[in-house]
Amino acid sequence: MRSRDPDTVPVSAPAAAASDSIADWFAREILAHEAALTRYLHRIGAAGGEALDNRQEIYIRVLESAERQRPAQPKAFLFATARNLIVDRARRRRIVPIEALQDVDTLNVLIEEQTPERATIGLQDLLHLKQALDRRGAGDPGTSPPGADAYRDGSDRNRLTFRAPAAGRRYAQYDFVLLLGGAVRDRIQYFGFPQGNTAQELARDASLWTQRGCKVIYVKIGRGEELDLAIAREVRAAIGQARLRLDANEAWDVLTAHRMIKALANFDVEFIEQPTNSDSLSALARVRENSTIAIAADQLAFTPEDVYAICSRQAADLIVLGLHETGGIDRFRKAASIAEAAGLNVCLHGLYETGITTCASNQIGATLANLDDGNQYMNHLLIEDIVARPNLALQNGQLPVLSGPGFGFELDWDAVGRAEEAYLVSLRP
Repeated sequence: MRSRDPDTVPVSAPAAAASDSIADWFAREILAHEAALTRYLHRIGAAGGEALDNRQEIYIRVLESAERQRPAQPKAFLFATARNLIVDRARRRRIVPIEALQDVDTLNVLIEEQTPERATIGLQDLLHLKQALDRRGAGDPGTSPPGADAYRDGSDRNRLTFRAPAAGRRYAQYDFVLLLGGAVRDRIQYFGFPQGNTAQELARDASLWTQRGCKVIYVKIGRGEELDLAIAREVRAAIGQARLRLDANEAWDVLTAHRMIKALANFDVEFIEQPTNSDSLSALARVRENSTIAIAADQLAFTPEDVYAICSRQAADLIVLGLHETGGIDRFRKAASIAEAAGLNVCLHGLYETGITTCASNQIGATLANLDDGNQYMNHLLIEDIVARPNLALQNGQLPVLSGPGFGFELDWDAVGRAEEAYLVSLRP
């Protein structure tokens, strides 16, 4: 018997009447067949990149249809959709592969058990933002989809504008975290980031962060050995049992690092971030090899290849990783996966960004099994944010995993205009 077209596959009650969310339904009924679908696409001759593109389009078609009315036979609907897509594209090329016209019901497609791991990984290889958001250059912010609007940060001299092509506008109607396979947690934990120039100022601010519920405190050192030790001593006394992390910001050579680590061990430091210059991976590896305190890599980790090198040399115990440094969401997730394979967590890095990056990092971090429980948050350092909603103020050192179309934010266009003016002023001689 030939497989039915999606329009003739029996459907259930409207999606609005379903007892579970579209995200839960999609993860349970569609993602369970991801491996089988991928094999099918390869089997009918789609190359690696083409198979991934086709799979993305199939998922979007299924989601769009299921939002109107959920199919009674999700697996049959999924593969009928896949077959129709392949046939449509083959017709346009005037080449119709025999395999694409085979009866879908007779395919040797196994229904794979939906394990927590599969629900976690989900659409790990989905390259949505590679097409929709990982494109840099000029664009009209007024035509960008929700969650992919122009990002203009008047606080620095860089302007980064994301513009989604037509395909990306279809993706933007869905929670981005769903397109990445779903969240493995419901909240993201951030560390308190005290500000100040003296040990006393930093200690006072650190105490306030613990009172607000932050369980991890992160302090910049590398200000001179005597001051560094005073900072560690004062902050440790101020935060009690909270976890203390120090960032030396590449300030030490290997010998100084050994000496300072030995002294700082008296203050129960959880890790020291990038103690040596980022020009030398071997220097960091030598420090970590003899350190009694865990070592985090930051300025050494920009690309997936960098992360691979750090892991191969066993030069760090944790990787600090940011969306801007890695060059976008796809490369960030690749780098995080490499760290996971090496048994290392990644810590979200902040870069004086607006709430757009805060929201993007939040949703992407929610999908990572190896996300750290003390991530960097710098939204509070902005004079004014350009995001109107949601409220990005930390509650007990946390933010919920954000929901809503795209990255789940709405822009304050008046603030965007003020940021643009500030940016233009900054360019004047």
